[in-house]
Amino acid sequence: MTRGAVFFEYADVFISTEGRLVVSDQVCERVAEVLKVLGHPIRLRIVQTLLTEESCVKNIWSCLDLPQATVSQHLSILKGKGVVDSAREGVSMRYWVSDDISKMIITSLMEHMGMDCRGACLDK
Repeated sequence: MTRGAVFFEYADVFISTEGRLVVSDQVCERVAEVLKVLGHPIRLRIVQTLLTEESCVKNIWSCLDLPQATVSQHLSILKGKGVVDSAREGVSMRYWVSDDISKMIITSLMEHMGMDCRGACLDK
């Protein structure tokens, strides 16, 4: 199974008689939404951090060396677009990448660029 095959599980995608990949308008719109929301460097870094494991806001902002308010604002945008999800754990909120299309896009881009797809804070 190729890495892109995950797409088939979530969308109206099929192979045409000419052997081309055909994607529904709905899938194209979702991919465009994801690309827009990931188009900000801070959001991209947050998603990279959350790719391999969930984390609380404090860990994310300390890892990325960003103000807590900035991280919270960007997490809110990511959550609003369905890229991440969260759950309360005691007094903190834990976040994780919940959208498989987002995972596939960011992993593919990073691998293509020769970047490590694991979390951004593994060495901290």
